[in-house]
Amino acid sequence: MVNSMVENIPCNLCGAQDSEPYFTKGGLTIVRCTRCGLVYVNPRLKKTEVWKRYNPDYFWQEYMPAHRAPNGEFVADWHRQRAQPVLNLLQPYYQLGTLLEVGCAAGFFLKIAEETGWKTHGVEIMSPAVAYARDTLGLNVFEGTLEQAQFGDESFDAVVMIETVEHLLDPAETVRQAYRLLRPGGAIWIAVPNLRSIMLPLLGVDWSVLSPVEHLYYFTEDTLRQMLKNIGFRSVQFFWRLDHHHVLKTMNPYNTHRPGSLRSRLVRWGVLTFGRVVDPLIIKMKRTDRLMALAVK
Repeated sequence: MVNSMVENIPCNLCGAQDSEPYFTKGGLTIVRCTRCGLVYVNPRLKKTEVWKRYNPDYFWQEYMPAHRAPNGEFVADWHRQRAQPVLNLLQPYYQLGTLLEVGCAAGFFLKIAEETGWKTHGVEIMSPAVAYARDTLGLNVFEGTLEQAQFGDESFDAVVMIETVEHLLDPAETVRQAYRLLRPGGAIWIAVPNLRSIMLPLLGVDWSVLSPVEHLYYFTEDTLRQMLKNIGFRSVQFFWRLDHHHVLKTMNPYNTHRPGSLRSRLVRWGVLTFGRVVDPLIIKMKRTDRLMALAVK
């Protein structure tokens, strides 16, 4: 990797400079902080290089097909099934009726939240996603970072970050800003890939979650809890499954960069054949693909 394209950074959780290699992939190294255990990319691509990833081709050819919208359609029932369990968990914190999603992309979650009575706002850096959210779904979405949006203190009941935190250049600062925006007693919902997922030892370095160009941070229950506690959240609760759960939410064998390899094909056969049997055990062991946390200010 050309030196002018990358930068060295300290640990985002404890500030330490000491780390050890964890994985190398695509010419970039994923390291583990030897002080607190946070796993992150270092050195990593600079902001201008990272943000090149979020272009129109990515939005229309990768993101939208993955969300059942290859031609730009909004499949409300499918998104409602995915969003409603989270909205149910956030309902007890409804006072002002305001909800902010950071990294809202096309706004599918926000649209369902709006339908259920929330006054919604979104923040997103990907221009084509912002245009879709505004023009097609009629949502209030700011183009830029949360820090640039300049919302007022204590103006939201709930902040949601779904598959966003791992992409952030400075996750601790963005979550700190979210804390500022929450009213006392408000809640944040965070969903990130789980570094302890059973799919990591099964798929190894081919596991597509290990994608150091865009996934800059990799969390465990311990490191995500520590980040939230450091920022000031007084209550942190983790979830390993939600309503309408499917075995592929626990362990998805399709998340591989080498789907045709023998290893990937064996893992896929194993999950599709025995997944329903081992699913409860994987959940009990907290080895699911997603790490989901609800924290209260």
